[in-house]
Amino acid sequence: MALRRHMKNFMKNYSDSEVKVREATSNDPWGPSSSLMLEISDLTYNTVSLLEIMNMIWHRMNDQGKNWRHVYKSLMLLDYLIKNGSKKVIQHCREGLFNIQTLKDFHYIDEAGKDQGYHIREKSKQVSALLTDDQLLHNEREIARRTRQRTSYATLLPKKTTTKDCLPTMSASEPIPELPDS
Repeated sequence: MALRRHMKNFMKNYSDSEVKVREATSNDPWGPSSSLMLEISDLTYNTVSLLEIMNMIWHRMNDQGKNWRHVYKSLMLLDYLIKNGSKKVIQHCREGLFNIQTLKDFHYIDEAGKDQGYHIREKSKQVSALLTDDQLLHNEREIARRTRQRTSYATLLPKKTTTKDCLPTMSASEPIPELPDS
């Protein structure tokens, strides 16, 4: 994390949830990591964290000009949270749909003459469609749920397993069974 961002997080006394959103929506030239977005989506099941997360996303989404990455990454994070987070995220997003739809007109041309607003306009259209089409939303959440199950189950399995050790009822909250030494 950049020293300046770390100092600002400390000085403004941001919560852990807010710090994670700020990290995921930073001006760094790379996207937010999937593990960080997963952590944030898990936090959306806590009411206090959900409010902090959504407030920070709305704040970052309202940035302008040179901070276009804050806006784009906020949309990326929202897209992920709509598909993977608490259903209350959807409710918050539908209440703020006008703010998302406004980004369909976002424009920013950088110093090199590149239209950095293009991806924001496209992502805004995609997220808006997701929020307004119940069938699409249901399908995307189901795909995300199956993907999470498949990937979390694979990471839960110990390296040395036998068929009897692979329990199909394992979940992320259950401890990994110990294997006897061979």
